[in-house]
Amino acid sequence: SSWSFIPPCTAMFEVAAGIVVFALALLGQITGIMTIRNRILAQQMATPRDQQDLEAKPDSLPLDMRVFLFCFRRIFIIPHSWTSSEKTVTKWANIHRHATENNVAFGFVLFGSYMALQHARMNGGDTDTNSVEVSLFVYLGLRVVHWLLYAGEIRQPYRALSFIGTNAAMAAMLRNAVGRFLSV
Repeated sequence: SSWSFIPPCTAMFEVAAGIVVFALALLGQITGIMTIRNRILAQQMATPRDQQDLEAKPDSLPLDMRVFLFCFRRIFIIPHSWTSSEKTVTKWANIHRHATENNVAFGFVLFGSYMALQHARMNGGDTDTNSVEVSLFVYLGLRVVHWLLYAGEIRQPYRALSFIGTNAAMAAMLRNAVGRFLSV
């Protein structure tokens, strides 16, 4: 088997973790693209210098900015007639910030779970990962739900419920990790 170098107790955990991390990274990339896309459409850049360049006449833009705008619009199939509002730019910036803040904490909990599993394996402790794998996929599912609710501008408390669910999934993973460390 291609997984023979990984102890059996961690193989499924690592596959599940890999799937979840890949999916969260993909969601983050889509969010980043949507943020940039809406900034350009709304002509609302992130830095004053870029904003100043963008507000200049198209012919007076620096060459690199003209090339960037030319390529970006074609890569993401953005007609010149499309626009975006400040509200939409703010929404995507908030989605991006929220995901970044939460996924960093998740990364630490995931790493702690992996270390706890290795500690248990080396010391003869419980190496069953089923509950952690379930928590991983619950976290991913609820992050996607939260993203869709935020992007769709669905009102509270629905976004908050999915956010609370992601925190509960992380708490379950953390409880599991601490239990592994304390049991051996």
